[in-house]
Amino acid sequence: MNFRDHNQRQTALFPHSFEDLIPTSHPVRVVDLVVEQLNLQGLIKTYKKEVIQVIIQKCCSK
Repeated sequence: MNFRDHNQRQTALFPHSFEDLIPTSHPVRVVDLVVEQLNLQGLIKTYKKEVIQVIIQKCCSK
């Protein structure tokens, strides 16, 4: 049977959320709101589905 290594100084059972780590007044929250409100329907209609998937994969893999 294989066991994972453990760390006695580990402070949390699960990884922290970015939401918990970013202060409420941090400018990145404004960027997040703007990006979430973008209407991408025109972009999706203009380009083929496969192209959009490639763009999303490249943007999200950074």
